[in-house]
Amino acid sequence: MSGSFGAGWLSFLFLFAAFVLSIVALASRDQGGKGIGVGALITSLLGGILTVVLTIASVFGSFASSFGGDAEPGDEGGYSYDEYSVPGIAAPGTDGQPDPGVAFAPPLQPSATETAFGHDYDDVWWYVVIVDNPNADYIFDAYMEVRAVTEDGSTVAPSTAFATLLAGQTAVVGYFFDVGETQITSIDVDLPRATDATLSPADETGSFTVDGISPSSSDSGATTATGTLSSRFAEDQQYVSITALARSADGAIVAAATSMVESVPGDGTPVPFEVWFSALPADATLQAFAHR
Repeated sequence: MSGSFGAGWLSFLFLFAAFVLSIVALASRDQGGKGIGVGALITSLLGGILTVVLTIASVFGSFASSFGGDAEPGDEGGYSYDEYSVPGIAAPGTDGQPDPGVAFAPPLQPSATETAFGHDYDDVWWYVVIVDNPNADYIFDAYMEVRAVTEDGSTVAPSTAFATLLAGQTAVVGYFFDVGETQITSIDVDLPRATDATLSPADETGSFTVDGISPSSSDSGATTATGTLSSRFAEDQQYVSITALARSADGAIVAAATSMVESVPGDGTPVPFEVWFSALPADATLQAFAHR
């Protein structure tokens, strides 16, 4: 792109010089007459306009080609492997990029496999959305809008949630504020589209592992869930979110909470975490997910 861009502007400078000389010719009786000056002026103006148009077309053409245009994965001229490295997501010993010539099936859209919500305190409600990314070779930097639905079908207290969706399930916790006396009956969530996927081959992508989650109760009735988090990434992971769910004996989610681990080594070294709940049923079981 830089070669055509520089040549275009160089020709523009020569045409500008011709424009100046044509003005001089028109102003001077000694430069070959008025007809030659007018012809030179018109030619330089047309040439200048054409040069600008061609230069802009060259810039945008190069820009489009560097991103593969509208090509599908695996098509000739599709994914540019230098463009689809995912910072911080590569597994140890990999570059986080697909091997040249490997074809990938088109990505599928994530789905919400389970949602739950509950009254926290005053007019604040918690919610959790478990999202399934069915793609082994794609991830999503997901922006999700979650809305509380009331008895009359209207929506209130919209909330936003962010997560990098690796393959499989990710649980995201958020809160509805200023709900007032309104009773929430369900929640509605907008998930990323399939076209929002980023190519990240399964054998090039790192992973999180949560182990040993267990509850401990305080004298006040609150419950602290503790466990360890480890990761296998080429880089240490910063500010990793832990989502902890409490399920009743019938499997329903009765509480959800979240906390954050500031730094998780990428070499698999486990680090402890804590997530705090208010009082939980005696028969509640705990489950935890991690995402960044």
